Amino acid sequence: MKIQDPHRLHKEARYEKAEVDRLVYAKQSLPTGMSPNDVAKKLGLSVQSVYKYIQDGSIKAKAVPYGMKESRM
Repeated sequence: MKIQDPHRLHKEARYEKAEVDRLVYAKQSLPTGMSPNDVAKKLGLSVQSVYKYIQDGSIKAKAVPYGMKESRM
């Protein structure tokens, strides 16, 4: 017996333009940037070193709420 997935949308689903526009705007409003982990990989450093550079001001970063990117680089 197949159980229907309530999160799956049908091909025939239609969305209101205003709702789509709102979602696009909300996504564009989110902070962009790299996480300390991404920066560490790109620079070949440890994550602890990246945090040290953030603390001493060598790397400018801005914290963002949990669940998004960790910091803005």
